[in-house]
Amino acid sequence: ALSRQRDRAMVGGPRHWRGRNQGRSIAVGAHGGSQCAAGGDAFHAPGLALRLSFSHDHGVAPRPGRLRHNHAMNPCPPNLSLLPWPQQITLDQQGDSDSQASDPADDLGLPEFEWIEGVDLRVDDYLRQLFTPASGLRHRVHICMEITAQESGPPYLGMDESYSLTWNAGRVLVRAATTWGGLRACATAYQLLSHAELPSFCRIEDQPRFLWRGLCLDVARHFFPLPTLLQVVEGMALLKMNVLHLHLTDDQAFRFASPGWPALASEQHYSRQQLEQLVAFGSARGIRIVPEIDMPGHVKHWLTAYPEWGLHPVA
Repeated sequence: ALSRQRDRAMVGGPRHWRGRNQGRSIAVGAHGGSQCAAGGDAFHAPGLALRLSFSHDHGVAPRPGRLRHNHAMNPCPPNLSLLPWPQQITLDQQGDSDSQASDPADDLGLPEFEWIEGVDLRVDDYLRQLFTPASGLRHRVHICMEITAQESGPPYLGMDESYSLTWNAGRVLVRAATTWGGLRACATAYQLLSHAELPSFCRIEDQPRFLWRGLCLDVARHFFPLPTLLQVVEGMALLKMNVLHLHLTDDQAFRFASPGWPALASEQHYSRQQLEQLVAFGSARGIRIVPEIDMPGHVKHWLTAYPEWGLHPVA
């Protein structure tokens, strides 16, 4: 059920889910360079195409004015689509001139970035990767970032990914306790500012419901070159996922080079340098790379490379 998919997504589609009570359908597919649509609006996710459509089957539209939304009670106010849906959102539905998108022919330029108490280099890099002239930004905006604790190490299980984001009359204010929360806030800001129209005021308080929000790719059976994996990581970051699980070995193949046992590596495999690049790129997006190496079963490829390993007596 879609209600269980808030912090998970699948690649390799298109695939469709429909919530029983929420009247929502999602199609997810891996198509590099495609455009992503959310609730009638569009945003680009490099390497991961998402087409999201939301329909309100409740029969009663929320009343205008300043509403406090809770995911369990009212999962999607009209004309605002974010994935995954934040834990809590407060918004003013009335809108004003600052909430309307500019004419597509206008030169909006890049957002203005402001940092409070020092620049978090990892978050700043992600901001500048997201908000480029090609990103299709639809609002003139000033983004102010405040990160309490800047983290230089790799992401880890149980890291604090909470953040708050406030949109008010052309200004976005982000506050996060850690680098990881800052990265998740960047993804939310990108989705939010991709809407054609915005409420005049929107405040988001968010943190993940699940510590492990992962995607598994079976590269042992279906090899993906490194550029494709990097595109997948970009798409995962936009969805605020935090684990890329790589199934590297099975009967069919062994997908990384082993200096000690060079015959193990399949014709298509990842070098050590490529895996280090993937881990570093994932770390820059707050995503851990978790390898899976199957044994003692699922090792026919091993025995093809080194038949003598299968000649020892088995107790």
